[in-house]
Amino acid sequence: MLRPIALKTHHYLLILFFFTLLAYGPALRGQFIWDDKVLILEDPRVQGSFSLSGIFASELYPGTSTNYYRPLLTLSFCLDQFVFGASPRGPHVVNILLHFAVGASLFFVLRRMAGNARIAFFSSLIFLVHPIHTQVVAYVSGRADALAAFFSLACLFYFLRAEGKGRKVYGASLVFFVLALLSKESAFITPFVLWAADICWKPRPGRPGRLAPFFILLAVYGMLRVSVLNFSAGNPFLSKMGFALTSVGLGERLFLFCKSSALYLGTFFFPLGLHMERWTAFEPVSFFSVAGTAIGIVLGWFFVKRQPSGGSLRRFFCWWFVLWFLPQSAMVLPYIMAEHFFYLPSMALAVALGVVLAGWPVGLPKRLFLAAGCVYLTVLTWVSVADWHDEKTFFEKTVALAPRSFRARDSLANLYLQEGRSEEAMVQYRRLIDPEGLLRNEDIEALGRFALREKKDPRESKVIGSAFYNIGVILEKEGGEEAYRAYRYALLFDPFLREAYNNLGLFCLRRERSVEAESFFRLAIRIDKKFVSAYNNLALLLFGQGKEGEAIGLWKAALEIDPSYETARKNLAIALNEPVS
Repeated sequence: MLRPIALKTHHYLLILFFFTLLAYGPALRGQFIWDDKVLILEDPRVQGSFSLSGIFASELYPGTSTNYYRPLLTLSFCLDQFVFGASPRGPHVVNILLHFAVGASLFFVLRRMAGNARIAFFSSLIFLVHPIHTQVVAYVSGRADALAAFFSLACLFYFLRAEGKGRKVYGASLVFFVLALLSKESAFITPFVLWAADICWKPRPGRPGRLAPFFILLAVYGMLRVSVLNFSAGNPFLSKMGFALTSVGLGERLFLFCKSSALYLGTFFFPLGLHMERWTAFEPVSFFSVAGTAIGIVLGWFFVKRQPSGGSLRRFFCWWFVLWFLPQSAMVLPYIMAEHFFYLPSMALAVALGVVLAGWPVGLPKRLFLAAGCVYLTVLTWVSVADWHDEKTFFEKTVALAPRSFRARDSLANLYLQEGRSEEAMVQYRRLIDPEGLLRNEDIEALGRFALREKKDPRESKVIGSAFYNIGVILEKEGGEEAYRAYRYALLFDPFLREAYNNLGLFCLRRERSVEAESFFRLAIRIDKKFVSAYNNLALLLFGQGKEGEAIGLWKAALEIDPSYETARKNLAIALNEPVS
């Protein structure tokens, strides 16, 4: 029989780091994708002058009322920008190192709780190399989950260590809890996890008092979020899309909860077809979902009932799974699911597997199984990470796996349009309106009637309006007369789409329908008083009609709004018979 090799702590950590880098190293080639552009490349707090007050006094997406409050995430992006500049490689390095730090923290927590380095090592290794965490590691904006996980684990570690160690260690636990809350809202679960850690070990006098400061801090955080740090019109905790508190009954929630639980378990044990846009109602329950659920049930039974020792550890990680999973499950968010929601709950499954592996006698079969498992997970991680290499690859994969993803399809269509691939862009815009592909090559009128008949969710209106608008842009470039109808349908779905009014004005102006053109330009200006293109176009129309004074006034108004608007400056100079610079 082969004997186990005695390893020290730093040996375990080096091995964990090596496998983390092996699995997620390809993410270093990734670019900024999707929300990375909004949160990093376009956020004035990251790209402009540094301001702590600006970061801690505003939401994650400034001016959007999405009501995410994650100042430490924004602060980390500022540090990335300061250290690495505009290169995406630096932030990807940080994400990989942070993921390793989470795994290392899990190792130290498990070693303290289980008193067994092998359980801690196997559990952390499975967690670190698993492809289900690709959204957190390969996606720079996915960092929030890793930050919250690291600070929550640090909070737990120091809470467990604080007994008999003095106030400084206990104070460190409180500080880490606050940092977790400032990283992601889901960290409000942390005090309940500490409570579970207390009840899973023999109670001692004074323990309830140790938990009180954490719940007091949580209450203070809650009061701040519903008052000065509430960035939406309603309750900040109910504003997340897909919450549907009153529109989804208990029976439907239970059904979706069972379905999404099977999907999560299937994805954990068979991490195939990972993607960003999961809508619970439309996700198919495959053979792998059923098989993964069966494996999860058997593993859970073996973990809880069959292991001869470590009852406290088993009870605690059962609580861990329930506490971290339930608030992000379909019981709370019935319509949406995301693999990054499973970042912390998946630790319980990794621990269950780690306990089983640690109890397996050392020998050639065990080592072959470990090698095969590492290869399996690492290769699947490489495949999943490759989907995040660039925007086009990402959106094409997302659309293929989630045909109803409006955001991904709209982004892919816009990329095709930028590349001059008008026909492919047109296909994607039409599929935005007709996700199931029920219509073929019907004209705009038929497509518009179909959209009006089938539209059910008011949140889809702007996306459909934008699709009709872009179809109009393509048709007009091709000389199509149907562009006019496309713009009109765009306005039926989004009456405040200023660009559609402006393009309708230009369409009519080119066909000498000046009365209509003037009306559309004025509507565009009425919707957006700072829409300088509409000012310029209306001024050109009026100038051609001999209304020089009004035209000059419009050009001057445009330059007051945007002094750098050179088109208006040149046209104004021509109207005033001044030299054009």
